[in-house]
Amino acid sequence: MEIKERALACAGGIIEELGYETVDVEYAREDGLMCLTFYIYKEEGVSLSDCEAVSQAIEDAVEQADVTQGQQYCLCVSSPGERELKTPRDFERNIGREVTVEIKKAVSGKKKKFRGVLTAYDGDKVIISDGKCETEFNTDNIKAVKPYIGF
Repeated sequence: MEIKERALACAGGIIEELGYETVDVEYAREDGLMCLTFYIYKEEGVSLSDCEAVSQAIEDAVEQADVTQGQQYCLCVSSPGERELKTPRDFERNIGREVTVEIKKAVSGKKKKFRGVLTAYDGDKVIISDGKCETEFNTDNIKAVKPYIGF
């Protein structure tokens, strides 16, 4: 079993009991240290105090399960933020929200990055609308889809 799977197995139920959905678990190097990051979601949004509460609630379970098999790591809990949409549930959660779509190969012209409201996803295609027209992308030509966070 992979580190991410072990981490989810020991902490996923705790996170769910607290009223959050686990969006993803990542184990990656960040600033020279391995970080085990749980991405959590709730409809009303995720605050810093939500992340702190979840971190405190899962810390002992993750430590006792020794999910990294003795390797040093930093435990982090975060909102999905600008995290790439990866799973069907990610797309489902973001229907009606503004996203950016980056494609691998331009279909017409040179443009490879698009912004619009995510209107549909079916596993084979993503459809966004800019308010004037809808644009359809085949998933095999998509490099990344991310929530748009504007200021």
